Amino acid sequence: SLMPTAAFHAAKKASQPLNVAYNYGNHALYISNETLKTQEGLKVNVKAFDMNSQEVFSKSIPVAAPANQSNKILDLPAIKSSTPVYFLSIKLEKENKTIFDNFYWLTSKHDVLNHEKAEWFYTPIKEYADFSSLQKLAPVSMKTIYSFKPLDEKRTGVSVKLHNPSNKIAFFIDVKVTGKKSGNSILPIFWDDNYFSLLPGETKTVNGYFFNRDTNGETPAFSFSAWNVK
Repeated sequence: SLMPTAAFHAAKKASQPLNVAYNYGNHALYISNETLKTQEGLKVNVKAFDMNSQEVFSKSIPVAAPANQSNKILDLPAIKSSTPVYFLSIKLEKENKTIFDNFYWLTSKHDVLNHEKAEWFYTPIKEYADFSSLQKLAPVSMKTIYSFKPLDEKRTGVSVKLHNPSNKIAFFIDVKVTGKKSGNSILPIFWDDNYFSLLPGETKTVNGYFFNRDTNGETPAFSFSAWNVK
């Protein structure tokens, strides 16, 4: 369908050569460096928030990333959250600049596997993880500034600055470009990031481009949606 979905952007983020990821199996954080050059002078900032966007855990870790290796950097302690679902924000910095970020939503009620009825290709689940409380996230308002600019004869670029002025997390933001009259998405579109979340007070700029031929003669318009944005 030419639509880059959340799965596409998650795979893109997971495939970045320098990465910090949460391991669901042992609740640890790992830094991976798939390049052939050791990366030094790095810092990982980890924060956890409950459903009310209250910070319940914070840690800053100076790290190095040896070439072509993956190494554990933190065993995440049990998060003392007053809500069943909590959020984990991971930012990798170098020279006080964020060069990579990752964001997870986690639950205190995990999947329970039915090992007794497992087949070699499949293990059924007795009880499913519970993320239903995400429906109760407090709504937030966002501020956006965007612009369109010709990149060449065939392409138009779009730059969007999004700001979350509230004291709540803006969850799972989806930016898009549509035809101004029809409201149909202009596809394909190539964003450097999408389906992201913004912490309280956080600002993020994303850039993308599309081919002029795919506008079908319509004027492009920017829009966005999110799980809990008004």
